[in-house]
Amino acid sequence: MRQPIISHVRSILKASSEVSKRLMRDGKYSGSGATKRIFKRYIWGRHPWIVLSVGIFAAILGMHVYVYPTVARYIADDIVQIGMMTQVNTDPAPSVHTSDKTIPMMHQSKRYRDSWTTRLDAKPGLTTEQKLQRLALLVAAVIIWEITRHLMATHLFFATARLTQEATFHMRNHIHEKLHQLSQPYHDAHSPGRLLTHLFSDMQAMTHCFTMLMRHIPNGFAGIIAGTIITFTIDWRLALLVMCALPAYGIAYKYFSTQMRNVNRDIRERQGRLAGHIANRISLFHVTKAFSREIRETLILARTTKPLLQRQVVSGMLNTCLAATCGIIAGTTTTMVMWISAQKCLDGSMTAGELLMFHGTAANMFQPITMIINEVAVMQRLETVCAKIVRVMDEPIAIDDPNDPLNVPDSACEIRFDHLSFQYPNTPSPAIDDLDITIPAGAKVCIMGPSGSGKSTLAKLVARFYDPTEGRILVNEQNLKRFKLTDLRNLIRYVHQEPVVFSGTIGDNIRYGSEDADQQTVVKSAQNVLIHDFISTLPAKYRSLTHERGLTLSGGQKQRVNLARALVSDPHVLVLDDCTSALDADTEAKLIDNLGNVLSDRTALLVSHRVSVALSCDMVLMLDAGKMVQMGEPDQLIKQPGPFRELYEQQLARAQHAQEGTDAA
Repeated sequence: MRQPIISHVRSILKASSEVSKRLMRDGKYSGSGATKRIFKRYIWGRHPWIVLSVGIFAAILGMHVYVYPTVARYIADDIVQIGMMTQVNTDPAPSVHTSDKTIPMMHQSKRYRDSWTTRLDAKPGLTTEQKLQRLALLVAAVIIWEITRHLMATHLFFATARLTQEATFHMRNHIHEKLHQLSQPYHDAHSPGRLLTHLFSDMQAMTHCFTMLMRHIPNGFAGIIAGTIITFTIDWRLALLVMCALPAYGIAYKYFSTQMRNVNRDIRERQGRLAGHIANRISLFHVTKAFSREIRETLILARTTKPLLQRQVVSGMLNTCLAATCGIIAGTTTTMVMWISAQKCLDGSMTAGELLMFHGTAANMFQPITMIINEVAVMQRLETVCAKIVRVMDEPIAIDDPNDPLNVPDSACEIRFDHLSFQYPNTPSPAIDDLDITIPAGAKVCIMGPSGSGKSTLAKLVARFYDPTEGRILVNEQNLKRFKLTDLRNLIRYVHQEPVVFSGTIGDNIRYGSEDADQQTVVKSAQNVLIHDFISTLPAKYRSLTHERGLTLSGGQKQRVNLARALVSDPHVLVLDDCTSALDADTEAKLIDNLGNVLSDRTALLVSHRVSVALSCDMVLMLDAGKMVQMGEPDQLIKQPGPFRELYEQQLARAQHAQEGTDAA
């Protein structure tokens, strides 16, 4: 039974090692000094004096473990004075009395010159009253130290909490800002679940790790240094024995740290994929219910989480094995020290107080070493998390403002596609292929074509969510890249084909298009898209809550809210990506007629599959496989053989057939 388990663990370690190498090769965890960069920027750079006080207090608290061994030595040798020979006016030395002789309890033999016990030989004996006075002073000193220690520990706790929480606050804001600055291709390649992992899970892990390290690392190193000094001062020979255990610690650290680093990288990578999977399935829960796939989704989740669970167990096993190995080394060394020091005490080369102090110091020396060893897993996890965060921070912004931006036009614009081509990454063919057309200022152009013909891609290129692979997009003969992004987005409003409604009120959703819009402007925009009458029927009207994802609104109502949001800022160019698909024919016809007046002095690009929309436009652009196959006025295209005429006849036949069915019913 044990052999299969060992083989399974080895296979997991091997797989994690391969994953770690792949991630390093892909550059996902290759950020050198990621932890140092984050610490310097968000912790040390903001509050250096607090960090310094944390380090000093943690170091002082790290030496606390040697206080009571020192107290024990002082009590044994300077107060109780075990082994002190009887002197005049002192309490008699401890001895055993028989009928014919007195036997001293401590055999007085010659001591080594380098031992602290030579100081005992030169000390005069103390009366009981003097001993009690010294004991009282010692107790008072220990009480004062305990009060001071707990005050320092309180400061240490609050200081580290403040440092890490403020660092998390600023870093989360910077990551959130950076994610908004990154272009559409980056978001296409990363699921929302993974991005949320950076903002929450990774931040929480980083906060915990930095807190533990700032408290434990100075504490541990100060304990090791102080313990080394004390042991070498008491008996350098025994101290060398204690030091012999350190290479064994180093070997154990080297082996286990490498394995834990690989496993932790694998764990974080799988956690990111799992978060993306869960976010995707929860957002589409209605599809799961519609097809009764609840049990299937549960099984898929179990299969996805099982490898993650196995690696988390292996990570815990590695950490436990490292701690156990260190514990065995510490226990063996401490036992050897006790044995040798007891022999020294018996032959008089070491006092009882020195034995207590050396053994207590040697035993407590392994506590800070074990503390640092236990922080190895924390450091490996922190390195992994910081590398992921730094990777997002260092991600280049593909679409950014120009160095010398131009002022945007203040009226309807001419748009020209100058041999425009665009190809998505890792795709065999271009989505837009050498498109060379001009859209006059103030014209309404309907972009049509079969699915996958490049309609939505062209709309996103105009809004500059992507940059062309080849060619240019010119606005009034100026390259689109010459405008500042915020000015460009105010000039060109884009309405996505999938309606987006934020949690909040309907009024806030419309006002999202322009923060300066007053209530009258919001109402006018709603009237232009024929949703004002519906809003007026609601009890709270424009203050009615939409809840998350607009659950209280229908699909058509969401689309009209999106249209109102785009119109509220009065843009000069409007790009509508099939944003009336959820409307019925009558509502769409009324909306198109109403938009005709609204768009009279604007340049508009309308992506649609419906001929009824095309007939209301000035021009129609037919695409197929990213290429223009037809362009012209809709009335003229109907008369010419081609894809637009075929589409017109198909939709007309379907409409006539539906009307005949209605009449028959």
